[in-house]
Amino acid sequence: MFKGKLSKDKAKDAKNKDKHSGSNGPSPSTSQSTQHTDPPVSKPKLVFHCQQAHGSPTGVISEFTNVKELYKKIAECYDISPDQVNQ
Repeated sequence: MFKGKLSKDKAKDAKNKDKHSGSNGPSPSTSQSTQHTDPPVSKPKLVFHCQQAHGSPTGVISEFTNVKELYKKIAECYDISPDQVNQ
């Protein structure tokens, strides 16, 4: 009767048997139990740091969703017209 250790030959045979058992991946029960769903991906908060060309304090702009809104917020930050931002 076997109790405890395997001889080197028996250990090799057991290892080879596991390698050649015909399984190409985890069993269905294993893959189902480890499968999980990823949490929904949220959009990252965008923060834009800007400065006027001639030097000015750095403006930190956030809470915009497109370029038009970004330009508007830059204009508000520096108290200029939004038309001047794009020049």
